[in-house]
Amino acid sequence: MSGWIKLHRSLLDWEWYQDANALRLLIHLLVSVNYEDKRWQGKVIKAGELVTSYENLGDILGLTKQQVKTALKKLETSGEITRARTRHCLHLQLVKWSELQSKQPDDNPRITRQQPDDNPTITPTKEYKEYKEIKEEKKRELFLTWLDYRKSIKKGITNQQTLDRLIEKFNLHTFEQIKTVIDYSIDNGYQGLFWDKCKTEQTDNGLKRNSKGELYNPKTHFSDGRLKCI
Repeated sequence: MSGWIKLHRSLLDWEWYQDANALRLLIHLLVSVNYEDKRWQGKVIKAGELVTSYENLGDILGLTKQQVKTALKKLETSGEITRARTRHCLHLQLVKWSELQSKQPDDNPRITRQQPDDNPTITPTKEYKEYKEIKEEKKRELFLTWLDYRKSIKKGITNQQTLDRLIEKFNLHTFEQIKTVIDYSIDNGYQGLFWDKCKTEQTDNGLKRNSKGELYNPKTHFSDGRLKCI
């Protein structure tokens, strides 16, 4: 395989940037998907798409099948990919492939959220309301991520009272607490949020708890236990 791809600096702000498995998978897909439309077994696989399997991705990246599925789910919730599973293969599509790899630079690219569809080659854009009731922008991003996930499991939230209660919860909790709760539910395939999992609050001795409830010193260690270079 030869050639090159564009890698935008906005990747540094991606919510899964520090997740090694999700980041490796995204980069692998960027360099592996079709750069132009091709025919495969009588079907057209479009630019930005890839036909593969969980097992093949795991062998290439050195991950288990479950780790591959978890990483793919994270890419789905942040709007990077759609996927469709058949009896014989896994069909993936990079939603923003045309935008990221276009020949003309975009000084102010528009970020849109796109939803999986029964047909993996069709990715209609769903415009959300801005949810200005949530005061912090990064919390609103998590809110949209959760709505995207609920739609992806066919459990979209449409009841306004439910949305209002959810907005109230987001305003009451910190960004770190909300992210912990959402990650827990998505990683386990749940359709609800368990606010008792908020374990990132600061303790009296300066320690924090990670998503597993383990204590760590944020000044010297990352939440997964790795020592920081200081």
